[in-house]
Amino acid sequence: DFNFLSEISHIIDKLRDLGRNVFVYPDSVKISKQFSFADKNNFNTVLIYGQAEKDTHSIKSRSMENGKERTYKIKNFISKFSKL
Repeated sequence: DFNFLSEISHIIDKLRDLGRNVFVYPDSVKISKQFSFADKNNFNTVLIYGQAEKDTHSIKSRSMENGKERTYKIKNFISKFSKL
């Protein structure tokens, strides 16, 4: 959804400034399809930002290797996530 994307565009831009490759899934389809796409394309990490994350002012990361998820507050995301 474009509204969700616009709300975290500053995070995407900052990650790219830090040299991270960031791909934004172009359609709002079921998250399982997005995870399948990430897995097929050998992505290491998926960032999740939907209504639940918006409501809690957070963003979630999911390791595609082991499925482990971590939740970060948006205001601290770059400083904490970029250390991984």
